[in-house]
Amino acid sequence: MAKRTLSYELDYDFSLIGIATGLRSYRVAWWINQTLEIQLARIEPLELLLPKTDILAWFARYEYIIPELESSLYLLSNIGTQGFLIPEYKTLDYFLLFDQETAALLTPDLVRTLRTIKLFQAVVTVEVDQKLRSKQHLVF
Repeated sequence: MAKRTLSYELDYDFSLIGIATGLRSYRVAWWINQTLEIQLARIEPLELLLPKTDILAWFARYEYIIPELESSLYLLSNIGTQGFLIPEYKTLDYFLLFDQETAALLTPDLVRTLRTIKLFQAVVTVEVDQKLRSKQHLVF
């Protein structure tokens, strides 16, 4: 009998904005809600089996459903119970994740607006490319 191999490639069509701050996740969500006039709400944590160590870690996760675009905006904690979600960016504490269609409309204004929050030390656009080794952690 012939063997067949199924191969697939994940589609990484999302954008990331990184946030560095010392605030707890619920405070970050509150400040973003106040500034952007949205309603990020806490949902079940992102559960991830960390590679190399095979340790189960949980990361705080918030979601805002954008009705007019039929998409979602997620706030993810980079620091979990057992390590980092994206170890390449240990200096960033949180990520805002959204799809490419939303990114085309929001990214420049969103970064500029988030930089007005004085309690955020840094707000940067993170390139999701071949150099980002942990991008598969962001597919859920």
